[in-house]
Amino acid sequence: MGSLDYERLFSSIERNSEEIIYGTISLPGIDKSSIESFKLKIDFNYLIPRALSIDGKIPNDIDRHVVPDSGIFCVAPSIKIISFMERNRDSKAAYIKELLIPYLYNQIHFSWYGEWANGEYSHYTPGIKEYYCELLRTENLEKVIRVLTGILNGTYKYERNYKCLCGSDKKYKNCHFKRRFTSNELRCIAEDIKILERLTIK
Repeated sequence: MGSLDYERLFSSIERNSEEIIYGTISLPGIDKSSIESFKLKIDFNYLIPRALSIDGKIPNDIDRHVVPDSGIFCVAPSIKIISFMERNRDSKAAYIKELLIPYLYNQIHFSWYGEWANGEYSHYTPGIKEYYCELLRTENLEKVIRVLTGILNGTYKYERNYKCLCGSDKKYKNCHFKRRFTSNELRCIAEDIKILERLTIK
């Protein structure tokens, strides 16, 4: 997709600057005969794009994966979003199509059934732990921290057939084994280590 192809993903765009979009995304409803429309603001000025509802259709409720105070959507784990944006530096369309629209479909599903279509991670720190434990195939938090710390300082050989930490759904040998983590990705991993370490304090 080209740099302006994101416009075709909206049913209407009210205002559009280089890095901030105000527009409406319309998607098929659960029954396929209805249309669900979301009026949104998406700000690409940040490392993790900030998307939020400006019509109140998605409530500021943590159970809807929305930060209560700011209304910012929790679209995916931070490392997954940062890695995605690093791979798609020039494409707002990629973020909207691959991350935001699936999140909106989940919002539609939640409105009908009171749950996420494909399961969900917990909120905040527990969700970060669940994300890494799933990728590393372990419930041992100390192992998770040890592996992340080793990746951060280059002393750990990550299992080549595990899914890559970046959330690409590729095996590590086909992803970051071939290209190094960027400084932004490493800063995110370092911050996640600090968060996880708090869980080990008794």
